[in-house]
Amino acid sequence: MLRLPEPPPVFDHQTRLAVARHLCQRLRARYGDEVRAVFLVGSVAKGTDLPYSDLECDVITRTRPHRWHAFFYHGLFVGLSFQPWEAYRAECATVTYEWPLTQDAPWTALPLYDPDDLLGELRRLAEAALATADWPSLLAEALADLYEQVSKILNATLTDSPDPLSALAAARQAAYWAAILVGLANRHRYQGARTMYRESLTLPRLPAGYADLLPRLLLGAADLSRLAEDVWRLWLACRAFVAACGATLDDDSLARL
Repeated sequence: MLRLPEPPPVFDHQTRLAVARHLCQRLRARYGDEVRAVFLVGSVAKGTDLPYSDLECDVITRTRPHRWHAFFYHGLFVGLSFQPWEAYRAECATVTYEWPLTQDAPWTALPLYDPDDLLGELRRLAEAALATADWPSLLAEALADLYEQVSKILNATLTDSPDPLSALAAARQAAYWAAILVGLANRHRYQGARTMYRESLTLPRLPAGYADLLPRLLLGAADLSRLAEDVWRLWLACRAFVAACGATLDDDSLARL
C-alpha cells in the first residue's frame, strides 16, 4: 500500500456534515441578517464524498460581494463561496455551456439555512432556463473550446519543436471539452468532475470512437504522433456529432457576425 509522507487526515461523511452545520451557525452569528441562506454543495451534499474530499458551501448574502474563502478547519479543507443573492439567482436562471458539470446546485444543494426557500425558487428558475436554452449554440461554444486544445496539441506535436508537456496538458483539456459536449447533447448533469468521464461513457449518444479515444487522451500517449492522431480523430468525430445536433462553427460567408 502506498504510504504518503505526512498524510492528510481522513474524515467521514457524518463528520463533514457536523462541521458544515457548525460553520453555518458561526456564519449566522457573525453576519446576522446579511446571510439569506447557506447551501452545502459538492460531493458532501450529494453523498458521494470520499475520505479525502473537501467541504464546500455557498453562502448567499443580501449585499456582501462575491468572495471565495478557503481554509483548513482542524485539518478539513473548507471552501466558502460568498455570493450576493441577485447574482446567484441570475446565474441559476441561465444555462451556460459548462452546464453538465458546473450548474447542478439547484438540484443537488443541501440547505443548511434557508428560511425563505430560496432553493425552491432557484430550482424553478433553473427548470425554466433549461426549457428555453439554445442547446445548439451551447454545443458550438463547447466545440470551439475543444478546437483550441486540439490546435495546441497539433502545434506541440507536429512542428519542428515538439513540446510533450504542453501536448499532454492540452490532451486532458480536450478530453474535458469532449465530455462537456457529450453531456450537453444528452442533457445530462454529471455528478462531479471525479465521475464525469466515466459517466460520459455510459450515455446513449456519443461521437464515433469516443469510448476508445477519451481514455487514451486522459492517459496520454508516449508517442506524440499517436496523440496527435487520436485528438484529430476525436475532433472530427465531435464536429460531426455536433453538426448532427444542429450546430456548427463554419461561417465562411460571415453571415453570423
